Amino acid sequence: MAGVDTVPLAATHRWTPVWQTLRAALVVVWATWAVAAWWSTPRAATVGEARADLSAGRMVAWEWVDSLDDVAAGWPTRIALTIGGGSSPHGLFVWRTTTGQVFHTAISYDRWTEPDGDASQEPVDERRSFEAALADTPVSGGEVVPHLPGLLDTVLTVVCLGVLIAGPPPVLGTRWFWFWVGTFDLGLGILVWLAAERPWATPDPPPPDPKTGKPRRYGGATGFVATILVGIAASILLAVLRAFPEWLVPSPLP
Repeated sequence: MAGVDTVPLAATHRWTPVWQTLRAALVVVWATWAVAAWWSTPRAATVGEARADLSAGRMVAWEWVDSLDDVAAGWPTRIALTIGGGSSPHGLFVWRTTTGQVFHTAISYDRWTEPDGDASQEPVDERRSFEAALADTPVSGGEVVPHLPGLLDTVLTVVCLGVLIAGPPPVLGTRWFWFWVGTFDLGLGILVWLAAERPWATPDPPPPDPKTGKPRRYGGATGFVATILVGIAASILLAVLRAFPEWLVPSPLP
């Protein structure tokens, strides 16, 4: 990581109020991003719920996709882990409501439904019937991915990288160590950095290395290994969370 790790701690004292204010602001941005990302992650729904949202005017954007991977491509990298997969051989209908939530359901051409209340009528093709209903409403197709999570993710990435590169040198780990930690899933590495490192805090320096006499710090290799281990742990956790209700933990998990 670029930057010279020789700035004395005393040189940052006059900036302490600024750093502390920035740390608090970044925590607020992270919390807002986390809630927005969770709220707008695609949740499984039924065709009936799609029709209900359409007829009630709650649907503001929609698109047909081959799989949720096509939708996930528009989401911030930090939450891609939680919305991958969910493919359908017939395509998926994905829509966003007035509340900012995103839902998906499979509506195929070979699914037939009986008309309500009139057994004498022929079954109708559900996909074509739904497309006809879409054509009769002012709701236009388009990208369903909300912009707020991506915007907040960009702010977090740019500001944190800027401080890491140009700010005072870290104490507990090298810049490369914190770079890798910052890539932890769901942005958790950012919270660890904000809680533990300079310029956000003044932690006790690590013990000196017996050979060099200089304080030992975690290096880039340690951060890289930690990223892999945290990724494995996150995958196991997400597998366990599949048991929770759909409204709390969306089903399209990896």
